[in-house]
Order: sequence, then structure tokens, then C-alpha cells
Amino acid sequence: MILIKEYDLLNNRRIFTSLNIISVFLFFFFIFLFSMVGISVLGIDEFGFSINFEDLLYFLPFFLAGFFLVICIHELIHGSFSKLFNKEAHIRYGFKKGCPYVTAPGARYSRAQFTWICLAPFVLIFLLLTLLVFLNLISIFSFVLMASMHATGCIGDFFCALILFKHPGRILVEDTNNILMIYSDI
Repeated sequence: MILIKEYDLLNNRRIFTSLNIISVFLFFFFIFLFSMVGISVLGIDEFGFSINFEDLLYFLPFFLAGFFLVICIHELIHGSFSKLFNKEAHIRYGFKKGCPYVTAPGARYSRAQFTWICLAPFVLIFLLLTLLVFLNLISIFSFVLMASMHATGCIGDFFCALILFKHPGRILVEDTNNILMIYSDI
């Protein structure tokens, strides 16, 4: 097994800055996309809402608490899928430079496994939020805003998944304290 490349996602200023700039544009893209999901899939005819300052003060703490819960669930999904694909993996949770993360030092995963680890939170949380709005447990406004914020926050996960397909052949992936290591599986 040969180490092909290491990606330091948090300490590489160019990558970190680029991902943050791209995430601003992605936020508006996801607002549009999830609004279209609301219209076409969920059958919502209008997004009209009015909010005054008192409503905002009332709504904001619940929204922030909900979004914090979504972030926690997101990281738990990463950890669960890491453990699912490698029972001996020692899962560690942390927070660096404003970014929560999950890592499994020493555990190596195939391209397909690591792609699932990266993208599972995006898919499962989107489905959960869609179910919540479909059951009228959250408003369409909350759905669009929370789904867009969450999807935008998945930029690092999307980037890691894309990196995997940059390397041809059979590879193994290890994520150690936000350093993504790509090995040739020869």
C-alpha cells in the first residue's frame, strides 16, 4: 500500500478559503433547489410568509436549536457509517476552525465506502427534513432555510467525495484529524 496524496482540508488556506467562497454561492443555489422541491415534490403552491421582529425573536432560538440538532445528527451519521464499514474503527468527534468533524484514525475505507460516509448525512438529513415538512411538523420556510444551510455546510463532504474520483484505480482512504490520506490499493 502506497500513500498517493494527502489533503489537509483545514490548514490548506487555498482549499479552506475556496470552499468557503463556493459555499456562499451554493447557499443561493440550494435555496432555489429546495424551493423547487417544495413546489414540485411536496406540492406547495406558495411560499408567502410575513414575519415581524417579535416573530423573528420568537422563531430564532427554535431555529438555532433545530440547526444545532441537525449538525449533531450530521456528525453522528458520519460516525455511524464509519463504524458500519469498519467495526474496529475508533471514532473521534471534534471541532476545529468553526467546523465540527468526525474522524477514524487508522481506519481505511474503499472509495465506495468513503463516498457513503461523506454523502450519507446530506441524503439522510434531506430526507428527514422533507418528511418533517410533509408531516407539517416544520414549515416550508424552515425546510428551505434549514435544508439549504445544512447542504451548504456539507461543502467539505462534497469536496472529499469529489477528491476520491480524482484518483484512478483501487484506492483506500483514511481520514485522520481532517487530513484525508489516499492510498493506492495495489
